[in-house]
Amino acid sequence: IYFNNESIRGSSFYWSLADAGANLLREGISDAEDAHSYALQLLNLGLGPVAPKADTALETTVFGLTFAAPVGVAAGFDKRGLAHAPLGTMGFGFVEVGGVTP
Repeated sequence: IYFNNESIRGSSFYWSLADAGANLLREGISDAEDAHSYALQLLNLGLGPVAPKADTALETTVFGLTFAAPVGVAAGFDKRGLAHAPLGTMGFGFVEVGGVTP
């Protein structure tokens, strides 16, 4: 389930949850792979940022491919394709899913 609702992000519950998550990160997650896994799970719950539509001034063309923004998510962050939809709403020009850039 992915919630794309600005009223949720503006609620005190959302920020209480964010504070609890920050405390958990500071106190309980020492392994980078665990932190990575939690980040992907939170994105799938809809608790990641949602960017407005990219300004056309950011549009970039490379090797005949046009991207909405010049910055993207490289291969390796979402190795198993668990959070490609939420990552796509974060304002990146592209999202590569998997462990290797083709």
